[in-house]
Amino acid sequence: MSSRRKNINIKNEILSAALEIAREKGWTEVSLRKIASRIDYSTIIIYSHFGSKHLLLLELIDMGFEKLLTRFRQVNSDETDDKLRIHRITNTTIEFFLSNRELYQLMFGIVGMPGFDSEYQCKPGCPKEQLSMFAKDVISKSAEGDVESLFFSWWAMVQGYISIGLSLPNDEFKSFLLPYLEEGIGRLFK
Repeated sequence: MSSRRKNINIKNEILSAALEIAREKGWTEVSLRKIASRIDYSTIIIYSHFGSKHLLLLELIDMGFEKLLTRFRQVNSDETDDKLRIHRITNTTIEFFLSNRELYQLMFGIVGMPGFDSEYQCKPGCPKEQLSMFAKDVISKSAEGDVESLFFSWWAMVQGYISIGLSLPNDEFKSFLLPYLEEGIGRLFK
């Protein structure tokens, strides 16, 4: 195995271990020492890949936005009806949240972590910015009106329902909250 491939594998192991710890104990319990212990590497190895816990978390955030953006693009290529596309993107966002709760919370600053700037600052062209631009483009084709206003209304609705559903198991979220969200999105994009 090449050293580059080995480095990528180690990096992925580190990121996976951080997510596992967050899933089991919450983000405040994630530390480089605990990650090192979990994957049986020294903290020096982790520092050599990320430099700090902060940088590791930023890498996870970018990874999460890339995953969600990939799913949005798949919806875009699968769905030809502009009105249905916004509903599919909404459902894709919800499914991403339900299957990646800890990562989603980190991506959108939903979790409070002392010492971590929850205001993720991305550079122009970063995955988070691409995600917003993509959603705005879909919205511009799905409805008439001010795209910025519609985007923020849509996003507030999606994030609001996710916030309400943080404490619910996935099946309750789907059976109880999702129908109301879908109804709200339907009214927003008549």
